[in-house]
Amino acid sequence: MPLPLPTRCHLNIGVITETFPPEVNGVALTVGRLVDEMCRRGHHVQLVRPRRSREAAIVAPEDANEAPLTTALVPGFPVPWYRELRSGFPSASRLRSVWRRERPDLDVAPLEILSRVSRLARRLDLARGSAFAEHGLEGWEFDVLSALRRHVIHGITPWPH
Repeated sequence: MPLPLPTRCHLNIGVITETFPPEVNGVALTVGRLVDEMCRRGHHVQLVRPRRSREAAIVAPEDANEAPLTTALVPGFPVPWYRELRSGFPSASRLRSVWRRERPDLDVAPLEILSRVSRLARRLDLARGSAFAEHGLEGWEFDVLSALRRHVIHGITPWPH
């Protein structure tokens, strides 16, 4: 006996992207198709992307809660050598305010913690990479050298005696 099909549920989905149609590139077209299909299937999609020149901060229909697609625009800057492409500034506070306004029932506190941890990880990775570059090392080379040094200092070698 076949199993009954699951009841169709409509989701609220957030999509954060650097590029979206009418920009023409592989990522923009793929994200555009993905968002179109999610809306076609009845889901509410909130798109967050960098603002193009002269765009308002929020682009949304009159009744944004019922529309299949709302767009929140964040500040951005032109990518070097690709002036038509803009990259967004980190804007966790902007996302929190938009999501609190649209969905006050959601707890967005984890976003605050995760965005800070993510920024810290990027900064540490840059600092680590700079320190390694001064000595002509890659991260993986440092890891191997550290493991070998630990073995030698503690009298343990990776080779049999």
